[in-house]
Amino acid sequence: MPTASYENYPLSVIEAQSLGKIVIATHRGGLPELVHDGENGFLVNPGDSLELAKTIERVWHMPADERGAMEGAARARVLRENDPADHVRRIVALYKSVI
Repeated sequence: MPTASYENYPLSVIEAQSLGKIVIATHRGGLPELVHDGENGFLVNPGDSLELAKTIERVWHMPADERGAMEGAARARVLRENDPADHVRRIVALYKSVI
């Protein structure tokens, strides 16, 4: 997700992480809230193609155990923060608070 725009909550990141994929994104918009550098993916500076290339190479050569841990963290974040039952519970609580 090497975007130069200020993405808020891009579905492409959510979908990739839900499948346990390591996401490389830029330090822009809401991306740092979704991709925690070195934990569930990597963040690079927008427009820095050399940093992006080095990070892609880093992921490519990552040991299997390290890759597995990051992929698991990516999927866990999506499941934790996008749980439909939890979402409904929070919406109902919000509605009840304003009624």
